Formats: sequence, C-alpha cells, structure tokens
Amino acid sequence: MTDQLPIISGTRAINASATTSTSLLRRGLAAIQSQKIVTVEQDIRYRQARDIYNRITDYGWESRFEANLLPKRGEQFDLFEDNQLLQLQLFFTKLQQLADTFIVFHQLADKGYGKAYFPLARMYWGGQGITKNIEKNDFYSYLAFDWCFSNKTLNDPEIWMDLGWMYEDGRGVEQDDEAAVFWYEQAVGQGHARAQCNLGWMYQYGRGVEQDDETTVFWYEQAVGQGHAIAQCNLGWMYEYGRGVKQDDEQAVFWYEQAAGQGHARAQCNLGGIYQYGRGVEQDDEHAVYWYEQAAGQGYASAQCNLGWMYQYGRGVEQDDEPAVFWYEQAAGQGHVRAQFNLGWMYQYGRGIEQDDEQAVFWYEQAADQGYAQAQFNLGWMYQYGRGIEQDDEQAVELYRKAAKQGHANA
Repeated sequence: MTDQLPIISGTRAINASATTSTSLLRRGLAAIQSQKIVTVEQDIRYRQARDIYNRITDYGWESRFEANLLPKRGEQFDLFEDNQLLQLQLFFTKLQQLADTFIVFHQLADKGYGKAYFPLARMYWGGQGITKNIEKNDFYSYLAFDWCFSNKTLNDPEIWMDLGWMYEDGRGVEQDDEAAVFWYEQAVGQGHARAQCNLGWMYQYGRGVEQDDETTVFWYEQAVGQGHAIAQCNLGWMYEYGRGVKQDDEQAVFWYEQAAGQGHARAQCNLGGIYQYGRGVEQDDEHAVYWYEQAAGQGYASAQCNLGWMYQYGRGVEQDDEPAVFWYEQAAGQGHVRAQFNLGWMYQYGRGIEQDDEQAVFWYEQAADQGYAQAQFNLGWMYQYGRGIEQDDEQAVELYRKAAKQGHANA
C-alpha cells in the first residue's frame, strides 16, 4: 500500500501519494507552508491595526478624525509652540495613527484579506486619517458585506458584529434594524463586548426591537463587566437621567469616571458637565475645565465648545477671549451648532478676534441652517439692519418667524 502524506491547506486535510514526484511534492509543501506563514502574518497585522482603529474611533461614532481638520502644511511651522495647538497634540497623534492603520488595511485588502474591507470602508466614509471618499466607501462596503456574509458560518463574533453594523448603517446592504439586532445577538452569545453595547443601544432607541430601557441597562452592564468604555459612559448616562434604573448622580459619576479614565472623550466631556453644574459631586469649575480639556484635546467638539465658554466667561480659568475663539473654531469646524453661533457672536462684537460682520453672518448662517433658534434670531437682526449682508426685511421676517416658532421670546 502506498504511504500517505498529509498536506494541510486552511481547514481541510488533503492526502498526497508518496509516488508523486519528489521535487513536485517538495515545491507543493513549500508553497503551502509559505502561504500559511503569510496568512498568520496577515492575521497579526490585521489584529494590531483593528485594535488601534477600534480604540481611537469607537468605530467612528464618538469623534471625528478627518484629515482636513489638521492645520495645512506650511501654515504652522511652530505647531506645538502655540499653547492651544499643543493641547491638540493627542488629536494629531491619533490622526497619524489612523493614517498608519489605513495603510495596513489597504495593503491587506489589496491582497484579498476580507476582514480588512469593513474598517477600510468606514475610514473612507468618515474620512478618518484620510480624505473622505464616498465612492470608495461604497465599493469597500459592498466587498465587506459580501465577504462577511459569505463567512458568517465561521465561529467569529467580530464578523457577526460587523454584519450587524452594516445592516444598522445600511452600508453595503439595504438598511435593516431587525437584521442588525439578529447579528448583534449572535455576537453577544460569544460575549463580544462591543456587540453587547450596540445591542443595548438598539433597545435604548427602539431600533429593530421594542424600546426597553431596562434591557438597555442589562446589556450595558454586560459590556461594562468587560471594561468596555463606551458602555460605561452609556450606563453613566442612564443613571444620570434615570433611564431603566433609579436616577442616581453618584452612580453616573462613577461610570463616567471609569470611562474617562480609559480616555473616552464623551465620558470626559460629560464628567466636565457634572462638575460644572455640581451633579453628584461638589460644584467645581476647575475640575470641569480639566475634563473638558482632556476631551477637547482629543478633538471632541462638545468639549471644545464648552471649554471655549469657560474661557469666555472666566469659569475655572482666567477670562480670555482669544482661547475662547480658538476652541469655538475647532468645534464649529466640525459642525457643532452652538460653537458656530458663539463664534458668530465673537465676530459680531470683536471679542478675541477682529470685528467682522460678514464672518458673523457666515457662522450665524451655519447654525441657523441647523435650526438653532438664537442664531436664526441674530441672523434676522443682521438682515434687518444690513450688517455684514445686504439689508432685507423679508429675510429678517422669515428668520424671526423660524425662531419664534421655537419659542424664542424676542423673535
């Protein structure tokens, strides 16, 4: 009887006869062994890049990391000699790390490594560390869905988690909340913390399931048991507003602190608000500023706006309009409506920046287009008196009406 030599290729064992040409067999074995080494190296590279990507972006939900938020090359030679820009060094570092992970994902994707398609699609969608590109996002989203769905039978909760996200977002497949819930449930069955957090979110907002705050809290608790920062922040919010649990400011503070200690920007911002208004802790403006600074330095727009306000009114820091303008600019550039209004006001009255009615109108317009009542009122006033824009009573009336419908008393 002929001797049998096992050859391992992926998950299947194939037998080759020893009567096969020795040189051919050696070449075949060498090729298979080489492929196994390449696959292991790809797995390692992917895992390292994916862990960095997940940690920085929270899959793109928590912060914006668009490359266009960086100062333009050549415009700021002494970038980190400026005190405010120095506080953004962590943000710039994360942008560079994202750019590095993008290169890794692209190299893997170009070689047909399917797991890389999903994070690559999200990076193109959110412009995370690169220039946003919707066309390429669509291309890689379809590849990602096809690959994940084709490999759904593998015992890999990350694949199920990514499928859930694609169904939830409608990326690469028609949007379907019930399907998203189904795949999140598959992943939580394997103890996947991010899936537990996402499933809690689906229950919180009644997406694909009946809205249920208690079930929301249950799933957040499962995820915080694994130290998941987003779930810790979300659970803190549930305690702060008494959703699914008895309202408890001290518990809210506890969970915000757990997440903030892991560098979670939204939790840091929320903790700043807790200290600013004395909810569950003694009111302390300096502590509020500290936590706003931590989140603002990561590019978190709400914290940047809040920090600007603290500088504008001298709360917890020495009053200083120039850093107030700086932080409003950072947040306004990310579309933060209150920061856009505040920046318009600073231009209108020349606070911390040269007075400029046209710039005031520009920023009021940005905020008014998002339905911000005070901006609509101020923009109406600019039209009424022809400040920074051609005088137009009809436009003024229209804007006053929009603000009035929202209950703005002066409008």
